[in-house]
Formats: sequence, C-alpha cells, structure tokens
Amino acid sequence: MTDLLNEAQRNSLANVLRTFEESLHQAEAWLDGAEEGQILYHRKLYLGEEKRQEARQKIAQALAEISAVAENFELKARQENASSLVYSQMSHLRADLMDSTSDKLRRFGKVDPRLSAVLDPAIERLFEIAMEIANAFNE
Repeated sequence: MTDLLNEAQRNSLANVLRTFEESLHQAEAWLDGAEEGQILYHRKLYLGEEKRQEARQKIAQALAEISAVAENFELKARQENASSLVYSQMSHLRADLMDSTSDKLRRFGKVDPRLSAVLDPAIERLFEIAMEIANAFNE
C-alpha cells in the first residue's frame, strides 16, 4: 500500500497520526492518575471509574488502529530530541510574554498608569529567562 501515497502525503499522514498518538498517551497518563501543575495551573482528571474504563478501551482501540495504518503504509517512528521541543516552546512563549506588557494589554481596555512599573520589569525578566532556557536547549 505504500504506493498509494506520495512522500508529502505520507509525511502528512504520519504527522497527524503521531500527534493523535501523543494525545492518546497523555490521556492514558491522566487516566492512570498523573497530575500536572504547580503555580498557576493544576490538571487532574476527574472521571468516574466507568468512564475511565470506557476511555481506556477506546484509547487501546485507537492505538491499535494507528499501529495498523502505520504498518500498512510503512510509516516509521520519528526519533526526536526533546531539546528541540523545549527550544520551540520557549521561542513561542517569548513572543507571548512580550504581548503581555502593559502597553500590549491596552487592547483589553484602559491600563492603569502604575502597571508598567510593576508588570513590565517582571515580563522583561521572564522574557530574558525564556531566551536563556531556549539557548540552553538549542544545539
């Protein structure tokens, strides 16, 4: 069946299935009791046992289907260095941080004139730290 897809189609299919698989494994981790968060967020799954069992079955079904499609089309696992993911996330977050300065917050309404003295230095420090983290993960 590998002749049914050109290279671009094969890459697109593999990327979609890879993303789906990652989401399924994240859902599995939450089903197993994993929790995330510290300061400004906390994620925990609140789901009854019946729904958990149903979700586990559906996840297993989806993973089996992904495996079958990958085998049929000879899609290979991609080895990834997690450092590129961290670098990419930090690079993206730097732009979001700069959109959170007092000047940029004007798009949500009038800004208290005292805000820039309190918020902007913290945002600038976080921006610099994000740059340093990105650089530490950039190879």
